[in-house]
Amino acid sequence: MTLKPKKTILYLACFLQSSEASLLDFFPYPEKIKYIVVMFAKGINSIKISALIYLFFSLCLLFLLYLICTSPTKFIADERDFFPNIKVLEQYGMSFAFLNNIKGQSPGPLYQYIYHSLSYIMPLTPRNMRLVNFAFLLSNLYFLYLLISYHVKKHALLIALLFLAVPMAWSISGVALTEMPTFFFSFLSMLFLKNALAKESKASIILSIIGGLCAGTAIIGRSPYLMVIPPVLLFFSLPGKKLCITLFVLFAMLFPAVVFYAWKGLVPPDVQNIQSGYQAGYVLLAFMYFAIATVIIYPGFFAIKKGYYYSAVLTIFLSFIFNMFFAHIKYMPFRGMIGLLKIIPPSMGESAEYVFPSLILGVVFIFFISLYAYIIKNRQDIWSVFMLIISLLIVFTTIKSSAHFTSKYVMQAYPFFLVYIAANIKINKYLLLRAIIGVAIGIMSLKSVYIIHDQLPYQPMGSVEKQNADGIYHVSSFNSFSVQNN
Repeated sequence: MTLKPKKTILYLACFLQSSEASLLDFFPYPEKIKYIVVMFAKGINSIKISALIYLFFSLCLLFLLYLICTSPTKFIADERDFFPNIKVLEQYGMSFAFLNNIKGQSPGPLYQYIYHSLSYIMPLTPRNMRLVNFAFLLSNLYFLYLLISYHVKKHALLIALLFLAVPMAWSISGVALTEMPTFFFSFLSMLFLKNALAKESKASIILSIIGGLCAGTAIIGRSPYLMVIPPVLLFFSLPGKKLCITLFVLFAMLFPAVVFYAWKGLVPPDVQNIQSGYQAGYVLLAFMYFAIATVIIYPGFFAIKKGYYYSAVLTIFLSFIFNMFFAHIKYMPFRGMIGLLKIIPPSMGESAEYVFPSLILGVVFIFFISLYAYIIKNRQDIWSVFMLIISLLIVFTTIKSSAHFTSKYVMQAYPFFLVYIAANIKINKYLLLRAIIGVAIGIMSLKSVYIIHDQLPYQPMGSVEKQNADGIYHVSSFNSFSVQNN
């Protein structure tokens, strides 16, 4: 008898919802086939959903490892900006001359320090460097688990693994960029700080100094992590902790002070002109990606009154009309993936680019209303508030991303927000379904990075092309705004 896969899947789905023997009658197949399918369905049904989620993310990590091992053999995306500066470090050593001769990158020298050190034990090929990045990912997931476990005793590791369910996480996990090494030291600094706040005075002082040095190392990896410093002042309210907080801040600024003094700014001299100015639209865009990630991880965050959603729809409509006739702001999220998969027909592309900015405004409106409601409803301890403030401040630093914006910038902040909402995340089959969707988008996004950047000619960071015909400026980036000048 010929098996019909679609019907079999449908019947199997029935068994996943119920183990009633009467459902056997639905199967028009021989008894042996019925028995196999029923036993499989009952077996799946008996497994706890948490175990299935653990299995799913384990397979995700293995698949990511496979993607890295089969990734392009040449440097792609921002790797092409970062790698040449390792040669600059070899030439000048750890000196002011090296810091002032960093070309084509906004992040600090941490990336070069790490990979130059590793060059003594392994060849710095693109795939080797991406494997190192993968090792950082595994370490970071463990550190994230430790941070979450302070407040969530059950399923803390599972919640940490939800990092992989955020689509933007895949592009920084499968490419040797600066985010993973920076996460490593920022998470370490948070762990040392958390323990310093819990220990007696002598141990607290030592842990604060180490934590501060780790925070400073993260800052010279990516300068937005300067935003870790202001919220630390919250802990001055804790009795007997003023000295350890002071030491944490002082030692956190030690390495950045040297680097920023050499640069006479927060970024290398080579890109200071590119990174001048502000882009308020990038902040809205960053919070839109933040909201998308939260829908996947914890949609209950958006449980607010319906009236706010009606207001958001009205905001979207009015802003779309204003944009079409006056502002002429155009944007397409996940541009590379959408173009690769031809999700939007070319004939509709320009219209869609006018719609998305309005949608972004509506989504951000809902996000902040939901955040306010969540804060009021969940009055948590000072550590959770600390995590929230760090995440929001780092997102706001995208206002200075004048050269270009990519969705991976959001991932600098989202792990801290994940710690903040961890206690309320529901572990159920719907979470697994959302995780599958998020991972699928992430894999497609990473593959599009591999394919597109492997085929594109190299363009230094911040290069700008002007289309004289229509006056539209396009900033080179994976995701970019285009603003028509009238």
